[in-house]
Amino acid sequence: MESKGFLGRKDLFGLAVGQIIGSGIMTMSVIALGMTGRSLFLVFLLCGVLSLVAQIPTAFLGGTMRIKGGTYSQAVLFLGDFFSGFYIPVFILANLTKATLAIGFANYLTYIIPALQPYKNVVAAAVMLFVFVVNYFGVSKMAKAQQIMFYFMLVGLAAFVAFGLPQITWGGFFGNELFSEPFLLKGKAGFIEAVAYLIFASNGAQVLLNFSDECKNPEKDIPAMMIASTLFVCVVYALIALVLGGVLPTTEVVPFESLAPVADAIMPRPVLFLFIIFGACMALLTTLNSSLAQLFNPLRQAAQDGWLPSVFAKTNKYGTPMAVLVFLFIINMLPIVFGVSLTALSKWVVALNNLMRLMLCVGIFRLPKLYKDLWKKSSFHVGKAAFYVLMIAATAINGFQVYANTKTLTPKLAIINLMVLVLSVLYTLFRVKGGHTHIDHNIEVTAIGSSNDN
Repeated sequence: MESKGFLGRKDLFGLAVGQIIGSGIMTMSVIALGMTGRSLFLVFLLCGVLSLVAQIPTAFLGGTMRIKGGTYSQAVLFLGDFFSGFYIPVFILANLTKATLAIGFANYLTYIIPALQPYKNVVAAAVMLFVFVVNYFGVSKMAKAQQIMFYFMLVGLAAFVAFGLPQITWGGFFGNELFSEPFLLKGKAGFIEAVAYLIFASNGAQVLLNFSDECKNPEKDIPAMMIASTLFVCVVYALIALVLGGVLPTTEVVPFESLAPVADAIMPRPVLFLFIIFGACMALLTTLNSSLAQLFNPLRQAAQDGWLPSVFAKTNKYGTPMAVLVFLFIINMLPIVFGVSLTALSKWVVALNNLMRLMLCVGIFRLPKLYKDLWKKSSFHVGKAAFYVLMIAATAINGFQVYANTKTLTPKLAIINLMVLVLSVLYTLFRVKGGHTHIDHNIEVTAIGSSNDN
């Protein structure tokens, strides 16, 4: 089994950036372009700031202690055993759509290699199999593969920016003349709608908490890399958004829901291939790779505590929980092999999942009281007033995300979210009443200062 303490800052930065840069810029940005037009780059800058504030509670926690089970252990420690029980089913349901990333990879690849179009599902399945094989060999091997894909991705995205910036029509860019479109395409309402829609695209660095047990120095590296990766992605997104809004009219870009039309317009054919393979495909592949691995620790710890069958806690010699890996592989191959779409499932529970995140955020208010000594030694320690001001700001932003999600729910989706919540509570009661749970709080936290030699 892998030893602990092998992920350094470079590894964490690659994992976080790879997690954040994915469908958010490759698909969602184009949809948001239809909401706000050329002002999209300002939306990304604002989302970057809001994401930083929203992640402050996770930075406080990550800078104070090593969390063995990631967000699951966070639920146990700050919101109680019962909450952690019904958090797990929601957590699982919200993470059963990884196949959409593999399908997105296949869509981009077949754009430049039309001969592969009849084999799109085969390409997606091959991508999914590749990522699962990489993760079989443990987090350390996964992180090394992530670094290689991360550098390829940077090359592709840099090509898009380098070829695109000189071709932006700057005359009238900030006014209402360019392409006969206003700078704020749909006014202030459209700008706010785009912010609410895209804030999720900049908010992925929090997954680093789920790698806390594998970090060399989690109390210093996790908060630092959360901030660094979010700022880096914010700048990259803003540069891409400038090109996205300043080369072609929105009416020629939005219908495709991808960066491909703009890339086709600004790049010679060989460079376009480079961007699609390295930029778009690697962005989706890095997200798939890191978003899969970050599920292992929470689900393994939940199994050890009795919320899931004990087989989910068993690991291979590389430290990978094999039952979890196989379960995720089967579930995510279904939409590829049988044409069963799980995209709707992610929409069903997105509001409930963000409500769980909000509650996890609120739980961190108890950090200075529950772990007074650890908090005083935290690398992210701040004074009492600053702590509560920042926590309130973060809670407000997370609350806004819940509100934005809930507002868009149809009656059917609202009922489904409520049903999932009720079933999760019933499942929790079943596990507790049946005597299946045996949560050992003594092993949930390894205090800073005594954990680095584990």
